[in-house]
Amino acid sequence: VLRQTPHWELEGTVLALPGCGSDLERFDAVMNLMRKNLENYSDDTDEKLELVNYHPHYGSSITTTDTPTEIRPGYLPPRSWMKPMMRMSRNIDIVKRAASITEEELELVDYQRKSPVPMVHIR
Repeated sequence: VLRQTPHWELEGTVLALPGCGSDLERFDAVMNLMRKNLENYSDDTDEKLELVNYHPHYGSSITTTDTPTEIRPGYLPPRSWMKPMMRMSRNIDIVKRAASITEEELELVDYQRKSPVPMVHIR
């Protein structure tokens, strides 16, 4: 069905995956399978779709791969990267804010990707 649907009709679709339960490793395995299928079934002329993860136990502390310089697909960068990224901003207000932002405030970033059930947003 996804292959036959134009990408502009899929953008904004949210798929709830309650079968993954609270097991984040199982959810990651399903997400990796979905990503590989999107890669395998799209050709070079297709617009690339992106999958964004949402999970009840989401935390940016689990977002890196085995290689600490890579972000897991569909996840936000780890919290430890946030201040350095803010310092590299071209917006002077963000650079100034990097000096005063607290760890508690950085933890709030995780709530952008928390949801009642595991789900994926296609964009």
